[in-house]
Amino acid sequence: MAKSCVFFGHRWIVLKEQEKNLLKKVIIDLITKENVTDFIFGGYGDFDSIAYRMVSEIKKDYPQIRKVYAQAYIPKHQEDMDHLKRVYDFVYLPEGTEVGLQRYAITRRNRTLAKECDFMVCYIISNSGGAYAAMKTAKTHGKTVINIAENSSHLVEMEN
Repeated sequence: MAKSCVFFGHRWIVLKEQEKNLLKKVIIDLITKENVTDFIFGGYGDFDSIAYRMVSEIKKDYPQIRKVYAQAYIPKHQEDMDHLKRVYDFVYLPEGTEVGLQRYAITRRNRTLAKECDFMVCYIISNSGGAYAAMKTAKTHGKTVINIAENSSHLVEMEN
């Protein structure tokens, strides 16, 4: 079975050059040392976009890896689905995300991905929001979580 890595981060961030270099190293290490082949994206936020571009670049040297898009819900327009299929190697709807109100679909999808991934690479600088909740879920389920921001001066710890 393929090993997977999912990316989570806050919606608006700016990565320093050293953090981008660390992200690239982490992705390559996951490929070469942990045999990760599937890199899963949700398509929202700056960190997701940065990670997507990084994986796309790395894929040139490691063509066996896949860029995977995990939908929160089925797109209403066929052109949206066509676009996803052009930019990702695989598009799917994680089990359990299709039930319930659509406004909670992203939360359900994120929870499912956090439980099912082998690795999570994230950029979390505060202890609130959806990315933080996903990180907590992954840790609760014993997943390997790599927070690119942990060694950053941006880190804000609000828990006592």
